Amino acid sequence: MQVTMVNAEWLPVPPVLGGAVEQTLYETATAIRDPRLSVISPWSKALNGEGGGPSDIFHHVHISEQALRVREALEEEMPSVLNHRGAARCFYYLNGVTDLLEDLDPDVIQVHNRPVFVPYLLRQFPEKRMVLYMHNEPDYADPRLNEAAEGLHHLVFVSRFLADRFVSRFPGCASRVSVIYNGVDVDMWRPGLKQAPETEEIRERHGLKPGRTALFVGRTVVEKGIHHLLEAMDLVRRRLPEAKLMVVGSPFYEAMKTDPFLEKLQRRAAQMGDAVVFTGYVDRDRTPYYYAAADVTAVPSTWGEPFGKVVIESMSSGTPVVGSRRGAIPEIVDHGVDGLLVDDPRNAGALAQSIVELLKDSERRQEMG
Repeated sequence: MQVTMVNAEWLPVPPVLGGAVEQTLYETATAIRDPRLSVISPWSKALNGEGGGPSDIFHHVHISEQALRVREALEEEMPSVLNHRGAARCFYYLNGVTDLLEDLDPDVIQVHNRPVFVPYLLRQFPEKRMVLYMHNEPDYADPRLNEAAEGLHHLVFVSRFLADRFVSRFPGCASRVSVIYNGVDVDMWRPGLKQAPETEEIRERHGLKPGRTALFVGRTVVEKGIHHLLEAMDLVRRRLPEAKLMVVGSPFYEAMKTDPFLEKLQRRAAQMGDAVVFTGYVDRDRTPYYYAAADVTAVPSTWGEPFGKVVIESMSSGTPVVGSRRGAIPEIVDHGVDGLLVDDPRNAGALAQSIVELLKDSERRQEMG
């Protein structure tokens, strides 16, 4: 059976520009390494013209920047995506996806995170089995979701949290819904890196003391709760003056960019002396060393976290997690066993208490890791 996974229209696979979904697709495809499995994603110049991986697995759609400025074709040929953010990109990407699918001729088309693609692809390939694989919550206000749900052979969600919310709105789909949790490359994210030279270099460069380092990995956006974490670290420092927080990430995938929210975070951090280190975006291949350099990873998400790839990366690295009871995080973290959960991540005192509790107890950290 031939299976083709279709990524969204923004980031390429391999994940040279970052992205949790893109990383999952890449790790899945390279682990299976079967010619019957292929991945379609947008091309990026960051792939260095090499395709970014084996050409029999990874296929890319080139989107002309000039073509993106052409809107007339949207109204005539694909009105079903007019309301989608980035409609022009979506249109040209789907045209390229269609061409590749015709060449690959898979038995199963697995669409990742884009319900809006499904109605169009169902019309183009009515004889194919269509699977929607959701890593995030769909837009329930979008009427096109009804059309997508009706025509799908199966739906996969990366957490019970996402699946239950979907089934509550589409109970007729319950028999076609499965939950498949994300995995992690245990050869890449492993406890053995804690004494690696690259890890020691990070500790030395940022002045990290043993048992005194908290870590945040992810986009520096409001829903990730990083602003609440800064307030918590201010309290942590009052009890553990040598404690530091490393913030690994930026507002945007792959880019060393800034925005008003990040600038606000940096101004707040400046009031805390050397308590916070902003590294900016870090390439995927180097991120494991940051987990290894940390003693605890904080995941203070304030929204319904669909899964939380950071959580399993940290756990696989042997670094316990302090997370919020939001979304799917409680499905992954067993409170008191492999991490600690905070009921309300906006409560800086409770967040700080959990971080201090683990930073002060190396034996417990080792048991959890």
